[in-house]
Amino acid sequence: MGIADRDDPQPGMLRLQRAEAGRPCQQADQDEADDRIDAEAGEGTEPRHDVNKLTASMTFHRVTGARVSASTFAWGRNAEHGLATNALLLETTLTFNDRNTWFGRLEVAQKTPHDLAVTVASDSFTVLKVQGGYTRYFTAGTGWKAGIGGAVSASIVQPELRAAYGRRVNPGIAVFLTLRPAIMAVGSSPTMVMVQTAYDPAKLTCPAGFDPNTAATAAYEGKIYYFCSAADRDRFLTDPRMSLLMMPPKQ
Repeated sequence: MGIADRDDPQPGMLRLQRAEAGRPCQQADQDEADDRIDAEAGEGTEPRHDVNKLTASMTFHRVTGARVSASTFAWGRNAEHGLATNALLLETTLTFNDRNTWFGRLEVAQKTPHDLAVTVASDSFTVLKVQGGYTRYFTAGTGWKAGIGGAVSASIVQPELRAAYGRRVNPGIAVFLTLRPAIMAVGSSPTMVMVQTAYDPAKLTCPAGFDPNTAATAAYEGKIYYFCSAADRDRFLTDPRMSLLMMPPKQ
């Protein structure tokens, strides 16, 4: 978990990998946990001490036509000297047409007086940060997107920390540049292709009135794929490789 300094108007919080909505992902979701013991060096002449760390995170990606969304939940816990502190991260990004990205982020963390460099008597304090922003992407060469964006945020501390931070709510503003691979780097089609398919038409999730016995079909690399409609089949055939990469067939 990050460490804040009194000179920083926005207390540092949980620092974890953020979801990139601008990138296609092969997984529908991801869940990971890491439980370990780290020996951290003490400050100055302080001896080294053990820190028990536990983290867990989950990311969900969804691609619908020209829209890509990604949401992340992450939690972390540090335990040292008989005291445990927790941190929570919630984040969502939404990208349209590989050009316009909106994002929101909430961080809540417990910090010790040592972490915050304050002398207030308390085992820990809860601090939080809310942030939202927008990024506009432009083509920056084959397979790359450059973006310029801005964000506004508010960091909130407990009343006991008002004297150290000047006020309870500390606003912030940021302007940034970024560079990332374009979505279309995965395939050669001029638009993203992601179509629901299945090896068994009964497994498809289709609109009312769909008859599995008359489902549209297509053959690709020696396998037969079923579709909800002929239009879905025709779209799939524009780039079967990309479609199967983005949405594997139901089984």
